[in-house]
Amino acid sequence: MMIRNRYIEIVFLFIFLQSQTSALIFNEIMYDPDGADTDREWIELLNERNDTVDLTGWKFFEANVNHGLTVSQGAMLIPIGGYAIISNNPSKFLQDNPTFQGTLIKSSFSLSNSGEYLAMKNPSGAIQDSLTYIPSLGGQDDGSTLSYIGGAWVRGDKTPSATNIFSTVVVTPTSSNTTQNTTNTTSNNQTNNNQVVTIAPATITSSDLAVNTVNEKVVIAGADAEFVARASIAGKKVADDAQFTWSFGDGGSRTGRSVGYHYQYPGMYVATVEVSAEGSIATSKTRVKVIDPEISISAVGGEPGKNFIEISNTSNYEMDISNWKIALNRVMYSLPKNTFIMRKQKVRFAGTALGFASTTINSSTLIQLMYPNYTEMLRYTATTTTLETPQIKNEVVSIPQKAPQIQQISQKIVYKKQIKETTTSTSSGIEKPKEEIKTSWFKRFLSKL
Repeated sequence: MMIRNRYIEIVFLFIFLQSQTSALIFNEIMYDPDGADTDREWIELLNERNDTVDLTGWKFFEANVNHGLTVSQGAMLIPIGGYAIISNNPSKFLQDNPTFQGTLIKSSFSLSNSGEYLAMKNPSGAIQDSLTYIPSLGGQDDGSTLSYIGGAWVRGDKTPSATNIFSTVVVTPTSSNTTQNTTNTTSNNQTNNNQVVTIAPATITSSDLAVNTVNEKVVIAGADAEFVARASIAGKKVADDAQFTWSFGDGGSRTGRSVGYHYQYPGMYVATVEVSAEGSIATSKTRVKVIDPEISISAVGGEPGKNFIEISNTSNYEMDISNWKIALNRVMYSLPKNTFIMRKQKVRFAGTALGFASTTINSSTLIQLMYPNYTEMLRYTATTTTLETPQIKNEVVSIPQKAPQIQQISQKIVYKKQIKETTTSTSSGIEKPKEEIKTSWFKRFLSKL
């Protein structure tokens, strides 16, 4: 039994370490080029890991087939922050993109114009990233692509091996004009004095209202998230008086093209926007996964001019902490828009960048992390003045959970550690954690075998 448990431990450790370092993601998709599609489709990968990725032995999963990869230009080694293009015809790709100098990989595939499931698998067969795209997101036969920007898939300009940008491609709608022939006069188009009556051409305006939102979105419970809808009629943006009504699936609602909303409890929801414009009504849905805020303050630096606050994301998802607040002894400092922490990663926010460079941080400094609406998510206390490696105590203050489960969720959010409790009660009647015992989820799992 001891040997068997040891074997299981080694296997799970290998899987766990792989999940910790994986961050090779889909970044851009050309699934429906303008004009002919044959041999002109491609996808872009981005290496967000903290080390080089060797794509040797990897598979591109599409149409229920594991497609092999063969280097055509460059190398199979993708550096940190580097890109790789996978094309079904590298020669055609270079014809369409003659200035391209990056890594180009050949694979046999054909992307569906109606959308499909895609995945990247490492040599052991484990899925490293996956997505399901749909044409309502954009990139359909107009020269644009599906681009991953700010945590969402949107319509973007094609930028192979470069930073994604929102689309500047103008879609020119086609209109049908009917003109009646007025050169031949008949009894129907003449007046009594034989003057020709010219009948103005009738312009046919399409009433096809299209609404686009992101297909899937991951948000943090308790934190405001932005929801944006784009609507058009015959390729033109709807008028300013169009009505956008949101229903978020948990009883909440908002109105507007772009709205902020926060879910109180983790779970899966469907956010629906209904747009009413020019007598037409259309809807679009977004699947929303609301997750626990598995974020903590993991370290601080106290020396003025070199001080910092380190925030860790222990979840399996990229965390958007745009406009969150860091408070030092009640003085607020705001994180800018488009601030993200990759999964299983730590980020140090320098005092020189946020504005607290002159502040001395010591064991008596109260550090709070707050949502954009100033709701306190957690507070941090260092129990030693050696702040580079402090004994950390993250006390979760505001957890958006059902009342009977708050104590258990608190134990999960603070590093997923087990917490030894005392009977010290708060005004809410919930016991406060006093001492943390570091126990990994992995060892807890093994203890149950």
